[in-house]
Amino acid sequence: MRRITILFALILATTQTFARPLTPSEQISLGAAVEKYGTDMKQLNFGAIIDVMPGRIANHYSGIMETSPEQVRRIMSEQTYKIMRRTIIQIFKADLSELDITDAQNADGTAASYAVIPYDMLMYINGETHNEISTLLALYEANQWWLLKFDPRNPDILIELYPFLKDVNF
Repeated sequence: MRRITILFALILATTQTFARPLTPSEQISLGAAVEKYGTDMKQLNFGAIIDVMPGRIANHYSGIMETSPEQVRRIMSEQTYKIMRRTIIQIFKADLSELDITDAQNADGTAASYAVIPYDMLMYINGETHNEISTLLALYEANQWWLLKFDPRNPDILIELYPFLKDVNF
């Protein structure tokens, strides 16, 4: 009985995901990706912002819309611009200090890693100042960092595509 208990504990330990500090190369590559994202936000370069949305999400929507992932990205970029074109983003500051990354596995068996990055964005909309304090989801898969402003009010599609994010606090 004791062997079964020990074996069960070992199986659980090997299937769970654990946070770890970023390696120096991960810190550099993620830092560069987040810095570019912040610059693109300030410049309202929504094409570039949508381009760093995870490929699985674009592929998902392309199936629903019966179009290519590239077309989905173009449509999302155009719609985002229409909504945000009168917005001035003064500050976009992401906090990568004390950031941990969690290694995980997609449902198809491919490796992925993720981190939740707090950010602060100061913007002017129709002459009013707004301060958005939220999180940016950084996913690393297919040898690339993908970034996504996560809306915690609508997690269903993200969790469907990345089940390992189910218990993550955004």
